[in-house]
This record gives sequence, structure tokens and C-alpha cells, in this order.
Amino acid sequence: MLLFDEDTIFKAPRPRRHSRDHAEREPVIVFDDLWKAFGSNVIYEGLDLTVYKGEILTIVGGSGTGKSVLLKCLLRLLVPDRGRVTAFGEEVTGRTEAQMFPIRRRIGMLFQGAALFDSMTVADNIAWPMRMHGWTDEEQIAARVEEVLTQVDLPGIQRKRPIELSGGMRKRVGLARTISIAPEVILYDEPTTGLDPTNVKMIDQLVVDMQDTMGVTSIVVTHDMDSAFRISDRIAVLWDKRIRWAGYQDEISEAADPIVMDFVNGDVGSADDGPRP
Repeated sequence: MLLFDEDTIFKAPRPRRHSRDHAEREPVIVFDDLWKAFGSNVIYEGLDLTVYKGEILTIVGGSGTGKSVLLKCLLRLLVPDRGRVTAFGEEVTGRTEAQMFPIRRRIGMLFQGAALFDSMTVADNIAWPMRMHGWTDEEQIAARVEEVLTQVDLPGIQRKRPIELSGGMRKRVGLARTISIAPEVILYDEPTTGLDPTNVKMIDQLVVDMQDTMGVTSIVVTHDMDSAFRISDRIAVLWDKRIRWAGYQDEISEAADPIVMDFVNGDVGSADDGPRP
């Protein structure tokens, strides 16, 4: 059980992986030459990105640059116009909905607003994906619900409803639901948006804890550079329809790209800033 204390709320040393460790990493998710447009709005032009097993990769970029679209392409909720997406060595792009089921079962997602069902209790929200994936023993389901709530430091709230929870608690229940089926990869879509600083650090710690305790691979989409530096093994900068730069934290200081340095310094925050050469 986690014991969050405001004075020591973020405990993990960062960064924990360095560029020298890169050769040991195994690719688990690959975006290869992705092109995507919505009408005249071009999102990607030849985007390439590889995610390695067991890492926390954070994707940063201005608003409207397509960070969340990338997650949806991985889950095949959106289909790229060109290019390939592979997960666990299998191509995702051409699969049917039925063929996507075994892939999606290995991937969990924490949505930006937690996406809890307001009409359900916390227990039923967390149990929902378990039942969708064939769990039928109610005692086992109840035990798993209790286990994952303890993992996110919210024991005993099974009977509450989302309306009774704070924003930070809703995010943590959303994470408990995500990990209930023990995914190998977790996708986080703006996990700290709208939270106060204490809850931001609490969610950051949980992201790291999921990596430490479950060995999951994590892809985090965020605009919060402080959060990105706290949790990331690698950071990828999405800019001008491509991944402009991707690397380990110990490589950032050597990046000569002015766009990368603008992100590091917090000087880029929206698509209105426009691409630079």
C-alpha cells in the first residue's frame, strides 16, 4: 500500500535509465512512417517512433499536434492514412475489430478525464473491463477490485460513486480500472490535467510505481514538462507533424535543436507557436 505524504510525495530518483542502457532495450511498440490527416488538417507526415519494453516514454508537444491521436492509432480507434503500427511484434494497422481484441487486452489506457461511469459504483467501474474480458467469479472480481484500489492508495471506497470523489481520486480509480486486467502496456492521456500540484505529484508517483511493481511499458501524453521530467526514461517531442527529437533525459542537455530546448524551458505550449525550420 502506498502512503502518500506531501513532504515526500515523489520518491523515485530521476532519471533511472540512461542512454548507455539503450542497447539492452527490446522494441514493443513501433510507429513506422505514419501519415494522418483529417480533411485538410494534416496531423502526421512520416512520423516514426519506437517504444521499448519496460520504459516510461513521455510524448510532449503543443496543443492540437496529435499526441492523443497517436494513442488512438495504436489501439486502432483511428486508422492512419499510410504507414504501419506494430505492437508486440504484430501489425495493428490492417486488423479487424475482432482481430484487435487480443492486442487491446494487453494494453490499458487511463483517459484524460478518467472516463468513469457515473451510474456505477467504484467497484463496478473497476470490474467492468474484467467482466468484458470473461471474468465471471464474483469473489475473484471483488478480491481484484480490493487489490487494485489498495495499489492506488484508495482502499475501502468500493461503494462510492464517481460524483463523490475528488478529481485526483477519480484519476486514481481510473488507473485502478486500467491495471485490473494486468496490462503489459499502459497509455496515459494527459493524466495530470486539471489537478492541483499535490495530486499531480501523486499521479506521477503512481506512473512510476506501476513500472516498478508491474514491469509495464508506459506511454504518457502530457503538456506538463515538470511532470515529464519527473517520470520519464525517454522523452519524445512531437512537432511539425513528426517526432522532432526523442532521447533519454541525460541527452537533452546536448540537444542542439532550438525547439527541443524551448520545450525543456517551458517556452512552447500550443500549436499556435507554429513550426520552425
